[in-house]
Amino acid sequence: MNRDGDRSKPDELASSAARGYAIAMQVIGASALMVVFPLSGRWVDGKLGTGVLFLLIGFAIGFYAAISQLIRISASSTRRKF
Repeated sequence: MNRDGDRSKPDELASSAARGYAIAMQVIGASALMVVFPLSGRWVDGKLGTGVLFLLIGFAIGFYAAISQLIRISASSTRRKF
């Protein structure tokens, strides 16, 4: 019996922790998208001298990519049994 009074097997608890870590890594990847694209756009703006045009485009792409990734993560985690 574990500390919560649950009679789960140790393998089930480890599997649950592994799923949690997997979801956390996916969320970190989605948040990285929101950073990488705007920084890339800023770098392109610096090279081409276009002000903030590519920064805004990078932000829009990064935001869209991150939100769609988070929706996919949420949809797949709600289908699983925890």
